[in-house]
Amino acid sequence: MKMCFANNRVAWYLPILFSLSHGSALAFQDIYEPDDKLEQAHVMIVGDNKRQQHTLHSRTDEDWFKFYAKANLRYDIRANPVGADIDIALELYDSEGNRIFTEPKDEGIEGEEELFSSWQAPSEGFYYVKVSDVAPSSESCRLKIQYELRISGLAPVFDGAIKGVVTDAISGQALANAIVYSGCNKNYPVPSFQDGSYHLTSEAGVCELTATVNGYKPLTCQIHIPEIFSIQRNMPLLPDNETVQAPLLSKTVYHHGDTLYAEFKSVGLPPQSCIRYYFGIAYPDGSFFIITDLNRIEPFDGNFLAFWMGQQNVIMDKPIGDDMPRGEYQFYILRMPEGIDDPFNNLDNGELNVVAFRIE
Repeated sequence: MKMCFANNRVAWYLPILFSLSHGSALAFQDIYEPDDKLEQAHVMIVGDNKRQQHTLHSRTDEDWFKFYAKANLRYDIRANPVGADIDIALELYDSEGNRIFTEPKDEGIEGEEELFSSWQAPSEGFYYVKVSDVAPSSESCRLKIQYELRISGLAPVFDGAIKGVVTDAISGQALANAIVYSGCNKNYPVPSFQDGSYHLTSEAGVCELTATVNGYKPLTCQIHIPEIFSIQRNMPLLPDNETVQAPLLSKTVYHHGDTLYAEFKSVGLPPQSCIRYYFGIAYPDGSFFIITDLNRIEPFDGNFLAFWMGQQNVIMDKPIGDDMPRGEYQFYILRMPEGIDDPFNNLDNGELNVVAFRIE
């Protein structure tokens, strides 16, 4: 017969303390609650070695997790270590909620490791793991109820890492469940979390980084991933039915002495973004200038196109003087993925928009 408290004086006090301050039903909930159904599943990253400790705080508690898998690749799903007072059962479901795999019945031994070994994903997409306690109901002692879950794939050893946030490029809203992968590690993509964040391991070198999510245009940029160190690249995605917004002007007709004010609404500024913005202004005489920071206007030499280096979305905020003659102007914005060395001759890879104004 198992004795709950005989070998540990502290165990006498913990349930009393928690029940007085939080209510006994919530005493041993982990920080990932609520995760009691498929729709509340916590995202797991394949190959992530970060320790996550979970609990089955009651006999009826279920914990749900989801991970993104590639077709025909094999994955290990492992619960270990497991507390001595619970007997873990693992079940695997598809994105429709259909159970597709159940762990073979064990001998009902509490504290034993549970494992799906070399499970092969039938198709690419999200899969869900349900964790529950099948220890005999006659057992009244449930103090050691922690477990750790890991999901791993047959991936190479990676020596670089990328992290960032996936967002709506217009509103800045975080995008959850976006799929992010590196061309150096395309077989093991990761989903973004509820706050849009992602963390991806990859081989070092020059790699393509891609983010996709339903309802948005995919974004692919080329970046250099250093060895050992982690870099940040935010991924602002344009909705399917949107293009980059033209700069917003305070007027369409200006006079000398007026203030020319222009800004843009897109999010994701360098240097931590996978996107580069280029701003140009065409004068009435046909000359063309680029704008690299607030009010910084430089002649374009026809070869090198410098991207926006400003840390804000205001492009111009300056009085119109004699340096801006009367006539028709064109204000351009070019949104281009990072890594394209010659954006001027690769406009098809970006998003271009223009707005006109006049100085009288």
